[in-house]
Amino acid sequence: MEDIKSGEEGRRPNLVYTNH
Repeated sequence: MEDIKSGEEGRRPNLVYTNH
């Protein structure tokens, strides 16, 4: 979840993590 706070790059994977 720390990667999501990375920034713009974290926003893209954010949707992937939310799906799970």
